[in-house]
Amino acid sequence: MDEKVCDLEVLCGKNLTIHRGNVNPKKDFAKYWTKEEIDAKLSLVNNYQHKMFIMFLWMSGVRVSESITLKKQNIDFANQVMTVKWLKSRKWNERVVPVHPLLLQILEVYTAPLKDSEIIFSFSRQRAWQICKKHLNGHPHQLRHSFAVKKMNLEKWKVIGAFLLKAYFYGFLFGFSLIIFCCIVYALKMAIFY
Repeated sequence: MDEKVCDLEVLCGKNLTIHRGNVNPKKDFAKYWTKEEIDAKLSLVNNYQHKMFIMFLWMSGVRVSESITLKKQNIDFANQVMTVKWLKSRKWNERVVPVHPLLLQILEVYTAPLKDSEIIFSFSRQRAWQICKKHLNGHPHQLRHSFAVKKMNLEKWKVIGAFLLKAYFYGFLFGFSLIIFCCIVYALKMAIFY
């Protein structure tokens, strides 16, 4: 009890609201990587397991803990989905995630020699971090960020494309070139500001 009181007395005379900088400054990492950056870094990876692990994280968007517990039996090749599991509060949770067709083809070849009950990536979380640090100069969660940004950009352009197609159709149908022009301007604003 006396130690706590002593610690508080030492801190009482100091202004704790002044920002003194980070206690443990870390190197600034990019929040996410573009497809071109990841492709360039993947081309330099010689270890096939490491390359497959990085590609898997980037193309699926799953967490490291989900990827290192994934078994071959959790991938449904016919329906192009996988069931990923993670441990939270001492309970196993699971969710179904769609798998990109290209990743599915790669996984079929990669997992061919494995039994259904075998884990696909037998890495620890620390080893996953080391792999990403070594080959990408970053951490594994940045691949999840990269996946999310790529997905959002694709969805944004799908919406804009559908909007422009409708605008073109209605403009052609009613002969209003002004409608088409206004819709294109609006779509470009959406692309720039969102």
